[in-house]
Formats: sequence, structure tokens, C-alpha cells
Amino acid sequence: MVFAGGMAPMKMRLSSTAAFFVSLALQLQLSTAQVRVVAPRALKQEFQSTGGRIDGSTATFGAPFYGDSFLGRLVYGDSKGELHCTDEDYTVPDPVEYTPEGKSYKEVSLINIVLVERGGCSFVTKVKVARKKHAHAVIIVDKKDSQLTSQDLRNIIVADDGYGANIHIPSVLISRGDDPARFDFLVWDACKSRDYCKTARRRISDLAAVGVLRAMSFPHSHDFSEGPPPAELVEEVRQLRCPVGVCLVAFLLCVLGQAWCAVDGWNVYGAGADIPAQCRAMKYWLSAYLASTLLPLTTSMALALPLGVLAMATGTVVRAVAPASCEDEASALWHFIDEVGVTGLVCLLGLTIIVALCAATILPAIRLIDARWGMSGSAVAEVIEAIQQDPAPEVSPETGPCNLRDKKPHSIYLKEGASRSVFWNGWAASFGALYAALLLGPL
Repeated sequence: MVFAGGMAPMKMRLSSTAAFFVSLALQLQLSTAQVRVVAPRALKQEFQSTGGRIDGSTATFGAPFYGDSFLGRLVYGDSKGELHCTDEDYTVPDPVEYTPEGKSYKEVSLINIVLVERGGCSFVTKVKVARKKHAHAVIIVDKKDSQLTSQDLRNIIVADDGYGANIHIPSVLISRGDDPARFDFLVWDACKSRDYCKTARRRISDLAAVGVLRAMSFPHSHDFSEGPPPAELVEEVRQLRCPVGVCLVAFLLCVLGQAWCAVDGWNVYGAGADIPAQCRAMKYWLSAYLASTLLPLTTSMALALPLGVLAMATGTVVRAVAPASCEDEASALWHFIDEVGVTGLVCLLGLTIIVALCAATILPAIRLIDARWGMSGSAVAEVIEAIQQDPAPEVSPETGPCNLRDKKPHSIYLKEGASRSVFWNGWAASFGALYAALLLGPL
């Protein structure tokens, strides 16, 4: 969420676990707000008639300083009946904290933007309660039975009840719109508890436990009864079905091949008691190979690649130095070495495919999903790009922040790198005016 405040238009970006990007342009003089939906696509389409814009009203208390900016996640707590007016009425997850490298204190890496409903108490009380829950901004949604539209809210002042002097976080009142389902769409994926604020990687792993196909079709850590997940998120996860399916097939082929060799190897070992002395080296190799199959499953899976390569290499060497007569005198063991070699090559190829797909496709895709839809919100680069692509807010020359007719002080926003040029241009203009006055004075 990005704010640019003061007497100039303010912009806000909001991101939640579902990567809701919303820009908010505020004109504090008029107490109006513009919330612009940037993503997800499904929510943006709900506001096609207004170009993704939602009009609202800003609070007269807690206005941020000009130039303040921050990025946060949308959080929501179900009310227990007090309409978000008391500390005990709802809970929201704490902001994400981390310890900077070389520091002993913690910093907040992802701030909370709390979503509450109007009614039951004053706006100031709602914002105060949300602030106690570590909110850095508050979005107040109109009552469920309210018939007020966004245009009507432009004329409503979110006023101070006399106790808002100590509030230093911004808040905005928005309408539920013509379709209350829009608000439900926001609430669907807002963080409601620490368990629900999981990263995409944890979400997928949790769902994989109840079934791979179900996980790929419905990637969500919430209860499925809460509604369908965003179509954009579903599509991103579904794109992983093909590479994940290939990896599963390769993994199963490797496991089944090794299991077949283990069973066949024990049969060969039991039937090879009368192996001639000149062929005993192959039987020693078989004993070592079968010993590796007795390792615990977790250990054998971790050592599958090196053990497979070792079995193929040593088996080839042992059979190469064995007499040619061993092919007839110990034919079962002789051909079993070939079987292990072929199965090992297939397993090696399968593991290579798994590693390649994970490195080139699956892991990068999971990181992208984690960045966009995870608990950490959207990628910073994506938010910056969305801010840059947004059109500048339309400001009337009569009421805009740079209107000098009302003789009130105003802030002037200087873009990065512009301060020095404005400084020198100001001095140049001053010296120019002084020089002109000296020349024209005698005249």
C-alpha cells in the first residue's frame, strides 16, 4: 500500500494474500477518495464500468504526511457481534516480522491493512481498535443494508468524534457497491488467522496431502466452502500440472524399477548358492547391492542417485573381469547385472528430468505464486510497475492542491533528482529579478 499525502493527491496500493492491488487517490480538501483496482483480474472486471475505480470518503483524522509510503497485506477478522468496535470482537494475524542481518531487534516486513465494517460505533473507535491490532491503515466498508452508492459517500464526512487526535494512521470509507458480493470477494482471501496466512508453497503442500489432483484444481488453504479461489490463481497453479505430472511419472518409474530389482535380486541370491569360485566376485557385488536395499526409505531415496550410479559402475567392472564361462555357469546373476544397469539408467534419466524441471519450471513458478499470492503479498517490482502505469489523478484547477486562490499553504512534490535543479533555478530567478531591479531602478 503506497500513500502520498499532505495537501496533494494521495495514492495507495493494497495487497493481500490474494495479491489485491488497489490504488487510492485522495483529495484531502474534498474528503473524497478514489480506490483503483489493479489486480486480480477477476475483481477488476467487477468494476469495468468505472475503469476499476471505487469512490469513497477519507477520514478527517489520521491523515498521513505527504510522501509517506508503505506496502501491506489486507487482513480481516470475523465480528463476534460488536461490529469491530471492541478489542475482543475480532482477531487478525500479527504483522510479519524479521530480524535484520547484524541487528538484535525485529522489524516489520509486511504491515497490516485492516478491513472492518461500518456501524455500532464511531469511525474513530473502529480505527483505534484496529490500531491496537497493529493496523497501519484501515478500510471501512459501509453497512450491509446500506443503500448508499460510491457517489453518495463522496458527500459523507468521516468525521472526528473528538477523540481522534492521537490517531496517526489513515482510513477510508468505501461503499459495498451495487453488488455486495464485491466485498465478499475481498473478505474471501484476506488473512483471518496465522493458519490462513500461509505462503503459496505451504498451501500447495497442504493440499497435496489430500490428493494431488484436488490440489492442482483447488489450490487454497482456506475452507473450500468459503467460495472458489480466484481464477487467476487457479490458472497459475494449473499450469504446473504438466511438469509436476512428468516428475511424478519419472519418480514412480524410478521407484518401481528399483523395487523390482530388489525383489529380483533376492531371488537370484537365494538361487545362487552353487556359484563357481571364479564367479564369486559377482556374488559379492550382489550382496553389497542387496545390502543397499535394506537402508531406511528416507535414506535410500536421498542416496538413490549415487547408489544407482555406483551399482551400475561396479557391476559393469565386476562382470568385465569375470571369466566368459560365468555367463553359462551363473546366467541368472550375469543377466541380473544387465537388469540393474538398464534400470539404473532409466532411474538416472528420470532423476535428471525431475531436477531439470524443478530448477527450470516448477520452483520459479512456485516462487512467483508465493510472491503474488502468498502471505508476503505482491512482488515489489510488480507493485512499482502498476503504480507507474496508473494514470495521474484528475484534479480540478479550482479545487486542486496547487490552487493558490485560497491563499493557503500547499506542499510541492519534487520527483527524485528534481530538488537540486529546482534549488538552482530558484536562486537563478532570484538573482535575475534583483539584477533587473538594479538596472531599472535609476530609470
